Amino acid sequence: MRSKKNHPLFKKKFMTASLFNFIPAVFKEFNMKYRLVAFIFIIFIFVLVNGKLEAQEPVILDDSIEKYPIGLNTSILEDTGNKLRFQDVTSKTFSDRFKKSDKVSPSYGFTDSVFWIRFTLRSKSIKHSYWLMELDFPLMDKISLFVPNPNGEYTEKRYGYSMPFAQRDIRHRNFVFKLDIQNGEKKTYYLRFENADRMEIPLTLWSATSFQEKNRTEQYIFGIYLGIIFVMFLYNLFLFFSIKDRTYLYYVLYILGFGFFQLTQNGLVYEYFLPEFLSKFNHYIPFATVFLLFIVIHFSQSFLNTKVNTQKINVFLSALKYTQLVLILFIPFISYPFFIQLESIMASLILIAIFTTGIIIMFKGYRPAKYFVFAWTSLIIGGIVFAFKVSAFLPNNVLTSYAMQVGSVVEVILLSLGLGDRINMMKSQNEKIQQEALAAQTRMTESFSRFVPKEFLQFLNRASIVDVDLGDQVIQKMTILFSDIRSFTSISEKLSPQENIDFLNSYLTGIGPIIRKNNGFIDKYIGDAIMALFPESAEDAVRTAIDMQKQVSKFNNIRTLTGKDPIQIGIGIHIGDLMLGTIGESHRIDTTVISDAVNIASRLESLTKKIDYNIIISKDVFNNIKERDKYNCKTIGRVKIRGRMDPITVIGVEFDEI
Repeated sequence: MRSKKNHPLFKKKFMTASLFNFIPAVFKEFNMKYRLVAFIFIIFIFVLVNGKLEAQEPVILDDSIEKYPIGLNTSILEDTGNKLRFQDVTSKTFSDRFKKSDKVSPSYGFTDSVFWIRFTLRSKSIKHSYWLMELDFPLMDKISLFVPNPNGEYTEKRYGYSMPFAQRDIRHRNFVFKLDIQNGEKKTYYLRFENADRMEIPLTLWSATSFQEKNRTEQYIFGIYLGIIFVMFLYNLFLFFSIKDRTYLYYVLYILGFGFFQLTQNGLVYEYFLPEFLSKFNHYIPFATVFLLFIVIHFSQSFLNTKVNTQKINVFLSALKYTQLVLILFIPFISYPFFIQLESIMASLILIAIFTTGIIIMFKGYRPAKYFVFAWTSLIIGGIVFAFKVSAFLPNNVLTSYAMQVGSVVEVILLSLGLGDRINMMKSQNEKIQQEALAAQTRMTESFSRFVPKEFLQFLNRASIVDVDLGDQVIQKMTILFSDIRSFTSISEKLSPQENIDFLNSYLTGIGPIIRKNNGFIDKYIGDAIMALFPESAEDAVRTAIDMQKQVSKFNNIRTLTGKDPIQIGIGIHIGDLMLGTIGESHRIDTTVISDAVNIASRLESLTKKIDYNIIISKDVFNNIKERDKYNCKTIGRVKIRGRMDPITVIGVEFDEI
């Protein structure tokens, strides 16, 4: 019979078995009277084993592995009050409060807490007497590394974004700590992290050789990345100076801002450009973020032409843009963590708004928006891949580590191509606009000729209405014809505004061609009255008057058929010297005819209401008719005209009605 000590249940494989398989086996092996004792014993063993499994496991260093992500081999203690000292966290009281990390890259977002990290190294390496531990997060403000000494004491080494760059063990964009450990040694290290920015703790152990290879690859990749960004910066800056399109200037500023932001996030600004400055003013990031978000919106508005394509969204984007300028004023008064979190929310809102705007405008048919949407898609995908890498959802490799850089390079190139396409489109549009403008100018000139008779321009010796200046004038002998519809006011009162306009247009449609046929032109319409000028002969005007009366007879026949009352018109004609010119002011000019002859023609038309003649001419007109026998003219007598001292002889012209 086997002793309980050698019982199969107590073999090591059962110690690591699942509790759900272990407990039933125990109860089958023991008698009923031992089951209660066995149950208590099993619970004790489970707690012991479980605690042992949860204990911090040391990192075993040997010569077969050159890289160790140690996140899962660390224990973490959160100091929410920032009160613990090293003596506290190493005491038995707090030692048990460390919790084993369950993440390869622990991340806690924005927090006021201080985090203590504990990890143990056990070396079985013969060829490596030291290892390099890298914190792949260059924006950590304060770091304390506690290194064990042979006498059991610890030495504190301080690093951080707010510390002088020269104080680092290795001059590198990330924090790299040199850990000395010999073959057979076992050492426990402590790290203290304090940061106003987000709390990310991705720790990796490298052998010196593997770190050099990794660093060389990084430098090569960053060199290519910065080279592309710099070339695109210079290229588009050159295009701005050549084309003078402000969108290129906004794009250059965007490249500058985005490139600087990327260098900041990667720690390259601190390593190569401003190490001494940043050690004293480490949180310049709010200013860089505000500038970047402002210029992103401004560039997007210009690129997408939102003022034209989406006016309402353009107002919203402008509000977001100028909010950034307002936030600059509050940077000195707002804590860095709060401001960065606020800007993170603003950035998310802005990126969503810009991306959505690009999609909306793309579906409206604005061709450059396609480049814009694809460019932002590449950047967003790169950002998502990088975030998943940081969160350990994706493996840490070259693709995931530099996804953000790849996405941003693709974005910069696509936006540059989009700007080129935008220029080509604008060039085509300008050519089309020029053609349309020329056609519009032609139509405009033709339209002006309907408002300003071309004969008037000819007398002013002007080829086009655009050549007419205020004060242009000329004196010319002409015959003036005035006509007016009798009792138009009583007719108009019975009609609606639209009916009035329709009535006048139907009447004038038959009159205008008659005047032009007889070598005259209409100078102006005065309500229902017409003033026409005949530059060639007085007989043209008399013949026009008779034809106009005959046209009115035809017009009345149509009105009678539709149950409407007939109309009558009176016509007065006189001849004399006229001054044709332009009057008004610089913003509003008009052509006019100034002469005593105009006044006489108007008064003669008024006489037709008192004398039983529909056409009355002055004796001067009669004397200028060469073939007087063609017309049935009768002298009415001498009539005093208002506005003249001496009376004039007036003659009535009779005609055969149709």
